[in-house]
Order: sequence, then C-alpha cells, then structure tokens
Amino acid sequence: MKNVRVVTVGASNAGPKSNITPDRAELLLNVRTYDTAVRKRVIASIERIVRGEYEAAGTPKEPTFEYFDQFPLTVTSEAVNDTITEAPTEFFGTEAVQEATPATASDRGLSYEIFPCGSGIRSRS
Repeated sequence: MKNVRVVTVGASNAGPKSNITPDRAELLLNVRTYDTAVRKRVIASIERIVRGEYEAAGTPKEPTFEYFDQFPLTVTSEAVNDTITEAPTEFFGTEAVQEATPATASDRGLSYEIFPCGSGIRSRS
C-alpha cells in the first residue's frame, strides 16, 4: 500500500485559439501518495518528463514548477466514522436510521477523516 500513487491531470491550458501557437502552457496536476519518499520520486519524474519535452521541443523558455495545496496525508479513522454513523441512531432511533440508510456511511462512499498530525481537525470527503 505504501507504493500507491495517483497523478490526476486536473487541467491543461495553452493558448487562446486553435490556430495560434501559444507562448506558454499550464498543466495542473494532483499527486496523492501514502509515502513521502514515493511522493518525492513522483514529483521528480514529473519534472524530468516536463524538462525532457521542453528540451525536445527546443522551447526558448525553461519550464517553471509551482507547488501549492500541499497537506499532510489524511487517514480514514474507523472510530470517527463509527461515531458519526451512530449519532443519527441515537437521535432518530434505530428503525428510522435503518430505513433511511440501509448501508453504513463508509459503504455509501462517505468517510470522516482525522489528520494524522494529531491536530484533531476533522474533514469530510
């Protein structure tokens, strides 16, 4: 599981028209990994590929890289998920919750996460 990596191309933008060769291009990527070393290798590979394309095309301006929206890995907490799934049961009663939600929150693709840095900040995805 530590070697898992996902690279998502969120956006690719170049030029204002189809018949004009642009002077720049922007590629927005999202990188997700479980391991910092794997993340570093993925980023190094992306930069190597982009620089290789730059050199192959003979572009006059060297590519630049900007990194933003970097956050620590979030790990799904089963205990938090269980607590949040149980809260409606306590409020509405078991029958009402079972009728409304035949599956658990995690079965429906909902997850409640805690940042592993120990901050106790919760997020819902």
